[in-house]
Amino acid sequence: MHSKGGEDFTYSSISNIEPLKNGTLVYLAEVPDEVKSGSKPLYAEVNIEGEIYRYTIR
Repeated sequence: MHSKGGEDFTYSSISNIEPLKNGTLVYLAEVPDEVKSGSKPLYAEVNIEGEIYRYTIR
């Protein structure tokens, strides 16, 4: 595990996507074993300028 728990992972803060251009940013997240091996629904929500986007993981 990273010494600071990943809190200083700043790739997104040094990456720019210009307006009207496409790009991809990848985020890493560490989860407990019960989340990793569970069978319940799992999703990620991202709030961008007040708009919530939900990505279904399983």
